[in-house]
Amino acid sequence: MMREASPFVSRLRAAFPPDPIDVAGAFDERGGSYPDAEPYERALDGKTWEQLDHAYVARRSDALSFLGTRHLIAVLPVYLELLFELGPRSPVPETLLPLLTRPEAGKAMQVKRFDAFTAGLSPAQRAVVADALARFVVEFPAYGPPAQLALDRHWTAFREGIK
Repeated sequence: MMREASPFVSRLRAAFPPDPIDVAGAFDERGGSYPDAEPYERALDGKTWEQLDHAYVARRSDALSFLGTRHLIAVLPVYLELLFELGPRSPVPETLLPLLTRPEAGKAMQVKRFDAFTAGLSPAQRAVVADALARFVVEFPAYGPPAQLALDRHWTAFREGIK
């Protein structure tokens, strides 16, 4: 029996359709320096974000820093879900929250990547990201400052206030 989705998970599912992930070129955009690219690609290929092995993708959250924009967006919803499923003591927040934080103006390459990433998100997807960050701050206040920084630097304008 499937458990009822929270309002957050329901909005996550609505904002990020469960399309099969085509891993072709997943690590090309950012260079091929990710040492576990092949096993990560095998774990994703042809699956939707809802079908991904949560334990595996959480353990391999370091891949987020190496994925191209399209692939980062494809796996983003599973990592947003894992923020709450596994909490702040998993490796997910340590990798995901910096990626969701707009870099300072002097870091041109990082700003360019961040802008390309956020431009690739739909308004509904931006709202879900903003609400996930705000929820993380509230639910895990001791671990909330990185999420609050991400909100302050970019996402606050997109909040819709889901729980």
